[in-house]
Amino acid sequence: MRILTIAAALLVIAPASRLQAQPPAEKIDPALQRLLDQLGNDDYNVRDRAAQQLRAAGEKAIPVLRKGIEHDDAEVRRQAAELLAEIETAVLLAPKRVTLKAANKPLDEIIKDVATQTGYKIELTAPNPRQTYNFDVANVPFWDAIDRIGREAGLVLQQTYNDQTVRLQHVDGHAAHVSRDGAFRFVANGFQQLRQIDLSVARSTPVPVTRNETLTFQFTVTAEPKLPILGMGEVKVLAAYDSEHNSMLPPSVPIQELQPGPGARMRGRWTSGRYGSNRSLTQQAQAELVRASDRATSVKLLRGTIPVHLLVEQKPVVVAEKIAEGKGTKATFGSVTISIEDVVVMPNKQVQIKMSVAEANHGNDYSWTNTLYQRFELQDDKGNKYSNYGAGWSSSGPAAVQMTLNFGGLANAEAPGKLIFQSWTTVQHQINFEFKDLPLP
Repeated sequence: MRILTIAAALLVIAPASRLQAQPPAEKIDPALQRLLDQLGNDDYNVRDRAAQQLRAAGEKAIPVLRKGIEHDDAEVRRQAAELLAEIETAVLLAPKRVTLKAANKPLDEIIKDVATQTGYKIELTAPNPRQTYNFDVANVPFWDAIDRIGREAGLVLQQTYNDQTVRLQHVDGHAAHVSRDGAFRFVANGFQQLRQIDLSVARSTPVPVTRNETLTFQFTVTAEPKLPILGMGEVKVLAAYDSEHNSMLPPSVPIQELQPGPGARMRGRWTSGRYGSNRSLTQQAQAELVRASDRATSVKLLRGTIPVHLLVEQKPVVVAEKIAEGKGTKATFGSVTISIEDVVVMPNKQVQIKMSVAEANHGNDYSWTNTLYQRFELQDDKGNKYSNYGAGWSSSGPAAVQMTLNFGGLANAEAPGKLIFQSWTTVQHQINFEFKDLPLP
């Protein structure tokens, strides 16, 4: 498994060029080649200007930067590697774009057009899918197009079911408070305000009544289907103020509460390990705020960031061509080694596969084991997929796990065929959200 870490400004620790196999030699733009050579110029201003222009060229600069990592000049090699990682990462995370030129076109055909342009599976549930609409948008991000259609046709995005399908449901309205950041979409769900007073003890010495109050903002994060979310870290609120111009930022946490021990708090940490558990397009998030004034009627501005762990590439690799004969098979893909210990084909055509899986780059993180059951696929001899009935674990640890996979659901299968493992490429990234004029309870 290859891991790429991205900071807020897309500072990359591991080269993004590892995310994909190197393509055949590409034609190099002479103007971009000159800019590449200038990365080694003695004049800092020349180097800086060349780097900015290569960055601005975006995806067009990738071929020359790939060539640059083998340049004779060490400074050119260094800067080319950094720029290549930055640009390739930006390309991976860029939203799909949509153009709609629809005049009195049925809704289901409009949705089909969006699906065709993006390659995404989109399901529409509407009482009258043949109702016609007009749209004229050019080269807009995917979520922008979906929200424009939703406002006109009364559609809202539904929760996903651990797959990569976008589901649109007709309602009498649309999502009221939406924010977008490239390939990511945020929808406000609501506020929860709790007030408590401790009346349990009447003390001999008069003391103020203990009052506690919390205000929690709840919202939904959705990624484009090409970027399933594996895990999400803690929301960090950068700015928040109400209609009375009061700050709504919670107080800072004392440093001792961040240290190990009974009073420690999980702040700014990953809550689901490196690999998370289930890939999903939708995750629920919340932000803690402080209500400074009962007179305030709304949150004028709420801005923050969320660290997310994303699945950016799935590459199928064959573990065994004929799983019924696969006992004793051992295969290594990158840092993952899979050993098939036993295979049982039952009379009802269900298949049990006992195996051990080892991860060389495990660190001390158990979370990678949670992804395994959804990364294996069994086909019959004609290429039809069995249903995954789940997995059982006999032992597990940060470096290896023994598991039994159960497949079935293909009554007409003549014989089980290939066992396939999905090799994952993941990234860590920071996404930004912003909401305005949210009504307070």
